[in-house]
Amino acid sequence: MDLQQLSDLDEIRRLTYDYAFAWDTRRPADYAACFTEDGVIDSSPSDPNIPPAVGREAIAALCAAIIGQQLSPDGPGGSVHAQWNHRIDLDGDRAAGTVYFCALGALVNGSRTEWYGYYRDEYVRTPEGWRFALRELHPLLPIVSEGLDYEAHPAAG
Repeated sequence: MDLQQLSDLDEIRRLTYDYAFAWDTRRPADYAACFTEDGVIDSSPSDPNIPPAVGREAIAALCAAIIGQQLSPDGPGGSVHAQWNHRIDLDGDRAAGTVYFCALGALVNGSRTEWYGYYRDEYVRTPEGWRFALRELHPLLPIVSEGLDYEAHPAAG
């Protein structure tokens, strides 16, 4: 492995950390900026009630709709994401990977969300750096998301 590949691996790992931090610190625009302009986040493998979001605008709207239902929508306090067991396969300016995650949330209605699974990712090198072209959420344990209002997501319907 050469220095460029090592740098690419580090940048992709950082991208996944930036993704989680942007959500947990309530920054939908920064969350969406982790994706390519036409990027896709698809939670439907974990929860078919959440439609995929395509493009940065839709991704930011999805983030805002869900964090708006969590405690402290204007600051930290409503969710925590952890990621580990990251596997990345580089192929020039593209890469694919998986990474385990735990995403916990506390909703203003008193409910909690608990998601344990893995992300299946497709990454692309862009002028902005590495970005997600696709991020799919796959469950490893049963998903708990009672009380989450899916109609709040603009693509729901």
